[in-house]
Amino acid sequence: MSAASAGSGVAQGSESRLAVVVELCNSAVLLHGTDELREAESAARWLAARGYRLGEDPSALPRLREEREVLRDFLSARASSETLARFNEAAQRHVGGARIAADGSLELIPLADPKDMAGAATLALLTWGSGAEGARLKVCAAPECRWAYYDSSRSRSRSWCDMNVCGARHKMREYRARKDGSSTETSA
Repeated sequence: MSAASAGSGVAQGSESRLAVVVELCNSAVLLHGTDELREAESAARWLAARGYRLGEDPSALPRLREEREVLRDFLSARASSETLARFNEAAQRHVGGARIAADGSLELIPLADPKDMAGAATLALLTWGSGAEGARLKVCAAPECRWAYYDSSRSRSRSWCDMNVCGARHKMREYRARKDGSSTETSA
């Protein structure tokens, strides 16, 4: 999926609260082999353009890339105990506690710097990602893609970031596998 054709992958409205998650996950476009977070200089520019910054610590960039993949894994396999454990570890690095706000809602107290994009994305998932709204936040089922997107379909059953790209590739692979399977069965 190309970043230009997909936009942020998040619908307008209340779902925009989760846009930071989508944007961080999609900082690497696996189909094209690009990664905005590959080098420190380009990562710092990319983050600054979004109102975030890269930490001074030399481990900041590798940790940011790792946490991006933790978020992406969480979106694709929320029920996996291993994925959940990795996400909860990330959450513990970013959340200092919780309190009830004046309006009665639960408010998470960030531990990390508010300019830390991984922290902001983790807090967004913790705050809004566990309900029905968050369940619409998905990762493309194509292993070579894994583009994060907001499933705005009525049935909430979309599997592909783009049916014309990843969905079509999957259907073609299935068709070829059936065709190859039937030709070997008839020749046997």
